[in-house]
Amino acid sequence: MYRLNRRQLLSRARLLAAMHAPLLLPRASAAPDLPDVPPVRFNHLTLMTQPLEAMRRFYGETLGFPILRQQKDSFTLVAGDSSIEFRRAATDSKPFYHFAFSIAENKIEQAKTWTEQRTEVLTQSRTDKQIIHFRNWNAHALYFRDPAGNIGEFIAHHTLSTASTGEFTLEDVLYTSEIGLVVEDVREATREIEPLLGLEEARRGSRNFAAVGDARGYFILVPNERIWLPTDDVQAEPHPVHARFASRRTATTTLKAGPFDLNSVRG
Repeated sequence: MYRLNRRQLLSRARLLAAMHAPLLLPRASAAPDLPDVPPVRFNHLTLMTQPLEAMRRFYGETLGFPILRQQKDSFTLVAGDSSIEFRRAATDSKPFYHFAFSIAENKIEQAKTWTEQRTEVLTQSRTDKQIIHFRNWNAHALYFRDPAGNIGEFIAHHTLSTASTGEFTLEDVLYTSEIGLVVEDVREATREIEPLLGLEEARRGSRNFAAVGDARGYFILVPNERIWLPTDDVQAEPHPVHARFASRRTATTTLKAGPFDLNSVRG
């Protein structure tokens, strides 16, 4: 059985406290930026899923993530200093997402070995590689799929001082650092999100892709039917996302761009 270390026990206590706080926060006036506060730091994501029991077994038993809470129609897993709640979707829907977990920046090779012992590591057909190097981000990543078809990612950002010693374990999973939002217009969605994060003209990418945030947390914006990396056949679809995160602003918004509720608390 996986045991929590002291850092994870403290994180679990913070998560429990946060989960009892109101999810919808009043709008607040803009506050001065603080240079040491990141644009995004995800605390909690709520996502929908159909095969709830298979998902709980995959994350709680196959991969071994701690389960913070389990109910009839939902369960919540702990990923370092963050959490993800999966809620049962309607039987006529099959929602799936892309999300990423940041790991110790020096552990991508060990993470590959660890993941291969538990599930399949996806291969990018174009390069025939399982570990992808993002040169512009100074990061390496690998991908896997879960029973709902979600494309999960372990990503090591070498710009962050997160190195650790020893073999890869779940203690090297630091937090959820990406959530994909599938929108009709990437540029318009980016303009909606930027004020919520305290950013101005921070857009990167194109009409087909934008990553809004920084290495500690990105909203990955893509248009409907764009192919999710590293596959060559999985088309992105919009599905409900609730995200609670620390940012440079305190605000709540429901994006016009899609079924997304974003709640930021000034960190």
